[in-house]
Amino acid sequence: MARATLSFEALSRDVPAKDVPAFLDEIKKMERGVGGSFVVMSNQVTRGGFLGIGRKTLQDNLVARAQAAIERSGKAIAGGQLGGDDLAQALCLRAQAQMELDHLDPALQDAQEAVRIAPSLAAAWFCHGNVSWARGDFSTAEADFGQSLLLGLSAGDAYYRRGQARLLAGKLDAAADDLGKAAGDRSDANARVFAQLWLAIALQRGGRSLPAELVAGADAKGAWPRPALAMFAGQASPEQVLEQIALKDGDERELALAEGWFYIGEYWLGQSQPDKARDAFEKARAKGITRYLEHVAAGLELKRLGGKP
Repeated sequence: MARATLSFEALSRDVPAKDVPAFLDEIKKMERGVGGSFVVMSNQVTRGGFLGIGRKTLQDNLVARAQAAIERSGKAIAGGQLGGDDLAQALCLRAQAQMELDHLDPALQDAQEAVRIAPSLAAAWFCHGNVSWARGDFSTAEADFGQSLLLGLSAGDAYYRRGQARLLAGKLDAAADDLGKAAGDRSDANARVFAQLWLAIALQRGGRSLPAELVAGADAKGAWPRPALAMFAGQASPEQVLEQIALKDGDERELALAEGWFYIGEYWLGQSQPDKARDAFEKARAKGITRYLEHVAAGLELKRLGGKP
């Protein structure tokens, strides 16, 4: 099941007749800032459960889905029927799938072409920022996410990703500012906790204490990812975080472990334990959940620490 909701609320009940043309132009600009897609491949529709689990592993199906997305979007692009924003969106879809397979050079080529074709499309700049971030080019990613924000991308998403770029670039105060804004802008409770987690990392690296509202959101035995936040708040140990994840079943446990090991690695970095951090990052990568930011970030951190990404 996939669901998307878009809410629009006008700031005024009336538009004077002379302002209608300008109003319509603004509506078109707003529509250009809204993007996204739901893709269901034939190999995902099975009788054996979600993504065919039972016959193949979750990781196998994620790879198959990425390969299918590259094939389908490639055919659409090569067909010559797409143009403008639609073509840029297709290129970004293929770039995302290329990133999931760690094919960063072709992903960058697609993202660059998307920006060239649709320079006023926020999603194209966001796509380029994602690829630049995965390549470790944090300064470019920071600028890209900032441009996507100016062009109307959701503030929560743009601040979240720009904050992550600034964090890994060592701009800790600016990162904390962005991540605090991202947490405040997110209405979904779980999405807000993930932003708070990254905020905690930025504050920890900068030698700053966690604010009371962030600590209040932690819960050592709460729904994931609250136990990870509790770890940064000093309310849970890494072992206790893993115990909470172990209570999950099947794919849900695999997904949480990919995230959990990354945040445990960041916790150990904050405790000046690089060897333990390296081990945790390697375990996050070993889960093979390539779609997750945590998977990519663990590789970036291992590269910085001199480990195998």
